[in-house]
Amino acid sequence: MTPAQTPSGSPNLSDSWMNSLKAEATGKYDDALKLTETWQKAGGNRYLAQLRTGWLFLLKKDYPKAAAAYEEAAKLNSSALTPLYGLLSVAQAQDSAEKVRSASEQILRIEPTNLKALMALAYSSYLATDYRRAQSYYRKALAIYPENTEALSGAAWSAYYLGDKALAFNSFQFLISINPNYPYAKRGMELCQVNSPGH
Repeated sequence: MTPAQTPSGSPNLSDSWMNSLKAEATGKYDDALKLTETWQKAGGNRYLAQLRTGWLFLLKKDYPKAAAAYEEAAKLNSSALTPLYGLLSVAQAQDSAEKVRSASEQILRIEPTNLKALMALAYSSYLATDYRRAQSYYRKALAIYPENTEALSGAAWSAYYLGDKALAFNSFQFLISINPNYPYAKRGMELCQVNSPGH
């Protein structure tokens, strides 16, 4: 990242930022956080400082502080996607379906065709066994990226659990045609040809 709005006559500003990156690279996240704070106090861009703070707390697995920093960054730049991606990563790390949904929906308000958010919502719905909703999101993803194997697989399994074995079979068959080694695709085809709903 290139710091924005840096004041003139601050020779230590770029040093603090670069040293923070170096500290992160060696796993010294606390040092990296302190250097980021120093960078901001010396005149560094507040949005970038909050964004980086969120990332470093995420690396430390301090999810509440990571979320707080990303939320602050989102307030500072309401049209930016990166802090929302950060909130989504935090939600996924916390395994919180509610937070995944919230972060994804915020992303989609800015970019309605965002693949990352659509896939997050689809997978979260799938895990909650809401296969109809999952299928809807997977289809939206496939409308944009028809070749996306993860979305193809998710849509196929959703169709299977909804009882549409013909659609599921065709979806698994297409998936195998572009990736013969895709995990569980052949198993999906086998299940579609028998009466048992087991997986």
